[in-house]
This record gives sequence, structure tokens and C-alpha cells, in this order.
Amino acid sequence: MTSDPSNPHDALIRKLLSNPDDAGAEIRLISPKDIADRLDWDALERMDGAFVSADLRAQYSDLLFRTRIKRGRQRAFVYLLLEHQSTPDPLMAFRILEYQIAIIRKHLRDFGKRGRKKVDRIPAVLSLVVHAGPKGVHWNAPLEVSELFDLDPDTRAVMQDYLPRMRYLLDDVNAIDAPTLLARPGTPRSRLALALVKTTGRGRLILLPTLPDLVPDVLALLEGPDAREDFQVIVTYIEGVGKLRPNELESFADQLGPIAKEIIVTTAEMLRAEGEARGRAAVLIDQLVDKFGALNPAVEQTVYAADIEQLKLWSRRVLRASTLEETLA
Repeated sequence: MTSDPSNPHDALIRKLLSNPDDAGAEIRLISPKDIADRLDWDALERMDGAFVSADLRAQYSDLLFRTRIKRGRQRAFVYLLLEHQSTPDPLMAFRILEYQIAIIRKHLRDFGKRGRKKVDRIPAVLSLVVHAGPKGVHWNAPLEVSELFDLDPDTRAVMQDYLPRMRYLLDDVNAIDAPTLLARPGTPRSRLALALVKTTGRGRLILLPTLPDLVPDVLALLEGPDAREDFQVIVTYIEGVGKLRPNELESFADQLGPIAKEIIVTTAEMLRAEGEARGRAAVLIDQLVDKFGALNPAVEQTVYAADIEQLKLWSRRVLRASTLEETLA
């Protein structure tokens, strides 16, 4: 599975936290020291794919990294899952267990494809959940799978040695105010990713006062090799999710320099064009359904992926075409 480009949260996280240095800074910060000291952070590498099912990608973003244990050089995985839904998932521990099993199964399949001997051990998977939901919603879900079983205390005590106990790490950024979050150790990209997801979806009144706090890390990001692309993703996220207008970003842009101003203007124009295209696509889909009946989801995706000129052409054709295929030819 790959990232859903229509999910702005996923696009932001994958852009700012896909680099092992940035993700590693966040994971190492939350990991207990005795665990962090055993992992080879210099060997951390990003792995392809995602493990969250397509129907949940609007609520979760995930990234997988591979490394080694320093002492024995055994392979290990680090799995980062960011939750950005309105309420904590009470079954998160079970979901993480499912994802860990999927990660291990993929590792065993890949191991077999390389023609290795039959394995008798599986790699460790360390999981970190980052919670960034609405204001005031703190994490209250169990951190361990064994806590999810519906058992009375006495029965739990008797059965605990025979129940799965997988536990995940938690970074509840909702419990931290933005200035404190931005002052934490880490990298500018990792701090910005979490601060933006924490504040942007809470509305203009929360986001606007936070923008000046972002300036130091954004300035550092603008000195990086992918400065324009990184900042455009950030501006797209702020304007799209935060519903800010370009004029509301003027004072923010004044502190960032001419390149940032140019990107803000360009991004605003791009978002307007995308908005017009989505509006035209929605109208065209209604016309297609009225004329040809229910559409295959793949057809709807094709329509929404088209540019304005293509949509104009199809909108003219649908008036005289006798088949769906003729319309979208």
C-alpha cells in the first residue's frame, strides 16, 4: 500500500518524517533510554510501503524503518504511526499488534525470496503512536494488548502469562502546548510535522497565534536541500487544512524572506486551481451518473485526477455521447 495523495495529513507526515534522521529524532526522544541505547540509529533506513488499510488512511499515517541491535547486530524494525482522528482509538494496541504481525510476515517473505535458509527467529518491532487530535482530547486508550481482554481481575491474574502483551510507545502531543513541543530536542522537520498536525486542524484562531513560533524551524528548513518542496507542502497543509487565506500568512511570510513569499503566492494559486478542478469534477460525475448510472470507483478517481482542460472536454462530450467510454475517450 502507498500513501493516499488526497490525504493532507499523510502527505505532510511522509514529506517531513520520511527521512531517517527526522523520524529517528522523534522515536529516540520517546523511547526509554535503555532501549534507545541499544538501537543503531545510524543504520536506520526507511522501508517502502504502509500497513494501515485504505479505509483508515484518513485517520492514520504510518512509516516503517529498519535498523539493527548494536550488541548482537540482529535486525529490528521501528514502526511510527500518527493518529489524527477526533477521538483516541480504544483498540489501538490490537491494531498495532496486527501491523507488527504484517511487518514480520513481510520480512519473512522477503527473506525467503532471497533464497536464505529457513529462519527460526523473528525481528523485534518497536512501535510508536503519536496522537495529535482535537484540542483537549488526551490519550486514554490501553497501551498494551493484554489490557484489552474482557476479563475480571482475578481471571486476568491467572491468565496473564498466556496472553499476548505487546506494548507500544506513545507521544501524546495533544498534552503538550505548541511552544513546549517546538522546544523539544529533535530536528526542525520533526518538530514542524508534529506542531502542524497538532494545531492546523483546530481552526484559524488556534493556528494563527502559533505561526510566529514556527519561524525558527521554518527558517532552518528553508536552508535545506529540499527547501522549496518542503515549504510548499507546509503551506499547502496550512492553507488547505487550516483554511487560512494568503493575506493571513503575510506577516508570517515577512519573517521568512522572498522565497517563502513567492511559494505562498504560488501555492495559493495552485490550491485555487485544484478547487476549481474538483468542483468541475463533482459536477461532471453527477452528469455521468444521471446519464449512465452508478460509476465504478476507478472512473471517479480518473475524473478527479483530470486537469481543468480535460474536464472541460469531457463536460462537452457528455452532452452528446451515447456511452461512458465515448465520453472519457
